[in-house]
Amino acid sequence: MDTIRICHLYNDILNLYGDTGNVVSMKKRLEWRGFGAEVTELSFGKFDTNTKFDIIIKLMSNLKSVDTPEKLDQFEKEMDNIFENLLNNPN
Repeated sequence: MDTIRICHLYNDILNLYGDTGNVVSMKKRLEWRGFGAEVTELSFGKFDTNTKFDIIIKLMSNLKSVDTPEKLDQFEKEMDNIFENLLNNPN
């Protein structure tokens, strides 16, 4: 059985409207279809570009703890770094 590796980014700061339920639902639907599903939850500053995932989820319902311009700037820079790395290293 294939295992799908899911990375749920920033679940601790972006889960104001129950976004984690979407990740749980995706995992369950994969399992119903015969796939293994492994979810890794990563907070701000914890993403390792050497770790490979099949799916990266970043739900943006509300930035409940990104409450200053400085934090928002750090958040945006980290997101740019993550996606730039993914584009340059797709495998």
